[in-house]
Amino acid sequence: FIMKHNINILVIFSVILLIVSQSCNKEEEDRPSSNTGFKYYSSLENPEDEINLFLENLNNPENVSPISIDDMVWSIEAGLNYLYSDFEKLDYQNITKGQVFSDFEQNDGGLIEFLEVENVYNQLKNSLSSAYAEIMTDEKWLILVDITHLEGDTLTMTYYFASVKSSLPTTFTFGTTDYWYYGEELGKCGLYAGQGIGSDAADQLDLYIRGFRMVNSNQPPGTRSIPTNVQYPFPIIAGQSGPSPINPINPNDVTPQDNQYDYLLAHGYNGWPNYHYCFDPNEMNFYYGGAWTLIYMQNTNYPNKELIYTNIDVGKIGTNVNPTQYSHGLTTYYGDVFYTVNTQTSNL
Repeated sequence: FIMKHNINILVIFSVILLIVSQSCNKEEEDRPSSNTGFKYYSSLENPEDEINLFLENLNNPENVSPISIDDMVWSIEAGLNYLYSDFEKLDYQNITKGQVFSDFEQNDGGLIEFLEVENVYNQLKNSLSSAYAEIMTDEKWLILVDITHLEGDTLTMTYYFASVKSSLPTTFTFGTTDYWYYGEELGKCGLYAGQGIGSDAADQLDLYIRGFRMVNSNQPPGTRSIPTNVQYPFPIIAGQSGPSPINPINPNDVTPQDNQYDYLLAHGYNGWPNYHYCFDPNEMNFYYGGAWTLIYMQNTNYPNKELIYTNIDVGKIGTNVNPTQYSHGLTTYYGDVFYTVNTQTSNL
């Protein structure tokens, strides 16, 4: 398990073991370099040079040789992240996710003429700029872009924007007043009902994970981290089997569906014993450790990749304040990361 600059794994293990002891695909698709065309990422010893070469060639596409689909995917994704993203800027409150598609044409040899590459790049960049402009706040930035080749002649671009700065915790144990509703931004519950409106258990868990990542980041001062070859595992959702190959069932709970510790992520159904949706501090700490356990398990499927994005979200059936069923889900992204002294992102 390798997270070279985001996480100290020994610290994670100590947190997980402590918390758990207190309680009772997109499949990986490395993009191999093609044997034909102009290979931008054929020598990854210096990916920044590869990216700058690609961006420079966009200014003079007529004189550039055709490239493979894999080269196009890697180059456009890396170029957009290099210019606009800052995924280590973790102190945000809101997330905006979007997805767009772009078609392209291959030549008779199955390669992409560079004028076509330029066209696809501009389409995706313009879509990103439009989405950025629609976020009505001055505090906003791009977290990451993930570009995938679908079947045929179509690319999909998934993007995440952050907005509204938020302070992150620097200690990672939920305290005696941390009674939180399961989701829907209902705030705290029990004796503390009415406090913390606009947040919920899922939000708090996400803040703790991002806070831990920030405190334990090894990003060198005066640099920015650039994600390339971004990989997206299927989300892990408590109470649901598939499409993720990772099962979030708590291995230490021997009786299924008997309490809030059945899963490493929060899940409840009102036909079960002891069903509730107000989590106490012990349950919050358990789910925090459970999320890190799942991140660790997931990262073993992505050897030598680094964690670049995490999010805990919630789904429910029924009313907000009295759901019939609810589940927390864990979304992660992994990738190759390098550092640049170019710390300023370009304007979208």
